[in-house]
Amino acid sequence: MGNENTLVINYNKLGEFKFKKTDIEHVEFGKDKALEVLLKGTSFLSSQKLLTPEERDSFEKLICNSKIDIQKDLGSRTYLHSEYFESTGEILNITLLYDEFVSQYNPEDMITCLLDNLCQIIVKVKYPMDKILEHGKYGNSNYSCYGEHWVNYAKAILPYEKILSCQLSFKALNYFTFKLTKEQITALSEEFGDDLIESLIDDYEVIAMSDFDGENEDNLMTPEEYIGDRMYDYEQEHKNID
Repeated sequence: MGNENTLVINYNKLGEFKFKKTDIEHVEFGKDKALEVLLKGTSFLSSQKLLTPEERDSFEKLICNSKIDIQKDLGSRTYLHSEYFESTGEILNITLLYDEFVSQYNPEDMITCLLDNLCQIIVKVKYPMDKILEHGKYGNSNYSCYGEHWVNYAKAILPYEKILSCQLSFKALNYFTFKLTKEQITALSEEFGDDLIESLIDDYEVIAMSDFDGENEDNLMTPEEYIGDRMYDYEQEHKNID
C-alpha cells in the first residue's frame, strides 16, 4: 500500500514499516531504516517478556552505538561482526554491514535479515560463553549461531520459513562438520572447493527448502540424504569419465 512515493510493508507481528521509493521498483534503505528495524524488534521482544525493560534499554544503547555501514562486494544482504573477550565471551563492540546494492533487494527480505541479526546480537550478549563454545566446535561458521537460544527469540519476530531455513542450516552444520567421511570430503571438495562446509550448507538449504509446501516439514530432505545424492552424482559422473 502507501502512495506513489511511499511503500508500506506490514511485517509479521511488528506492524508497519514505511519506505521512501527511489523509483517504481526500489526504495531507500540506509542506516536510519536499519536502526528503526532493530529498535522496533527490540521493543517488541520486550513487550513479549523475552527481554526485561533493563535488557531492552541496554540493547537499544548497544545498537545505537554500533557501527552500521554500507559495504562493497559484501556477498550477502547483511553481515554481523562482533569483537569479544576470548576468555569470557563478553562483547566489546558490534559491527553490522549491509550490501551496497541494498536498495535493489526486496525490503521485506532486508527486514528479515536485520531481525535475524538482532536475535544473534541478543544471544551473543546474553549467552557469552556460547560464542566460545561455538568457535571451538565449529570454527568461524556463519551458521553456528542458529541454536536453541536464537530460536527462542526468532520465533517471536521472524517468519516461520526463515526459522525453518536457519534450523536446517544448523542441522546441516552439525552433520557436515562431524559425519562426513574422508572419501566424501575429498570427492565433494572437487566441486565445492576449499570452503566446503559452508558451500554444502548453502546448497543443501536451498534444495531442502524448495520442497517445503508451507506446512509439512517432516518430509524435507535430511543432510544425510543430501550427501547421499551428491555422492551418487559424483560416482555417476566419474563412471562415465572412466
